Amino acid sequence: MTGRRDTIPAPPPEDCPETEFKNWIMRVARERGWKVNHVWKTRNERGVWITTCAPGWPDLTLVRDGRIVFIECKAKRGRVEPDQDEWLDELAKIPCAEVWVADARQWQEIAVTLA
Repeated sequence: MTGRRDTIPAPPPEDCPETEFKNWIMRVARERGWKVNHVWKTRNERGVWITTCAPGWPDLTLVRDGRIVFIECKAKRGRVEPDQDEWLDELAKIPCAEVWVADARQWQEIAVTLA
């Protein structure tokens, strides 16, 4: 496992879709021994996209060695919605929590955080 923590998968393109960036983070996190919880979207019976948790909860929750990291993933031009902003503000008040709103341009910072 230690060898895998030293390498980083090829970075995502800066203008990649949110899903591609999110998948990259999950791959890096899992390879480095993090527990990963991902908020999935699904379609309800009317075909409307919904999440299975509270509206605005961050896309990723990562836990390892007494650390917890919340990441709201965005595409390059993505915006934080009001309900997301409320959750992120509250989570940031937790002394041990690390809270990110990130897009693929921040891949190096994310990789260092997950090292």
